[in-house]
Amino acid sequence: MSSRNTSPGYLIGIGAIAIAVALLGCEAPDDIEPGDIEPDGPGPAEPEPDDPEPDGMEAEQLLEDYMDGERDFSGANLREAVLQREDLREVDLSGADLTNINLEYTDVSGANFEGANLEGANLYVADFSGVNLRNANLRDADLSGTDLTDADLTGADFTDANLRHAMLSGADFSDAVLEGAQFDGSDIEEAVNVPQEFLE
Repeated sequence: MSSRNTSPGYLIGIGAIAIAVALLGCEAPDDIEPGDIEPDGPGPAEPEPDDPEPDGMEAEQLLEDYMDGERDFSGANLREAVLQREDLREVDLSGADLTNINLEYTDVSGANFEGANLEGANLYVADFSGVNLRNANLRDADLSGTDLTDADLTGADFTDANLRHAMLSGADFSDAVLEGAQFDGSDIEEAVNVPQEFLE
């Protein structure tokens, strides 16, 4: 003995068939099922997916972790983060994406930025003394008034960077890319391994 389908959807479908039969004055076929009726309009809209979580680390999270003693943030995504007037000495941001980051007046002395992307960064009057910026990307960065004393700038890309009035005593520019970089008012003559054309 087969069980009878009494689900709400089934009963609604049967009711729709009965109404159609009454209006048209014809007999309904015995084997018709509710699922055989095509809807007139589009079905219900698909639910929209939840918004994806934003990529990268928030500046507030970095500061909180730094205060808890964490120093290794290598490879972090801090694009356009604002970290003005902070104390981040000896932080490790090697390989990090720091595009357009704002480190104005921030102390990152002794920090590691090797291979980091600092393109378009605002480093105005920041303390970068003794930092490792080997092979870092500093294209279009603002380093005006920045303290780069004894910094390792080997292989760094300073294309079109602003280094006006920067403190460069002991900074090592070995193999650095300096095309379009501006050094007006800086003490570049106190740096080492600077191409002669920038010393004239």
